[in-house]
Amino acid sequence: MATEIDLDDVMLSVEAAAAWQEMSQRVTLGLKQLLLRGREIDLEQIPDEQARIEDDGTLTIYLDIVDVLSVSMPVPANHWWRKQ
Repeated sequence: MATEIDLDDVMLSVEAAAAWQEMSQRVTLGLKQLLLRGREIDLEQIPDEQARIEDDGTLTIYLDIVDVLSVSMPVPANHWWRKQ
């Protein structure tokens, strides 16, 4: 069973961090496009990214903005470490 953890408790490899940064930029652009098209989005209510350790050791970083969008990115087991 997957285990939810705080993303602040995780260290990512340089490659994984760069990939998540790129994903975050795409999400930001998508949200800007929705706002420009008149979609009402309460920016104050956007949650922080979350993380989940999967049964196979991969980490899934995800963001779920209810009724707007949901994105996730798997991080291979050898590209993340839990802080002690």
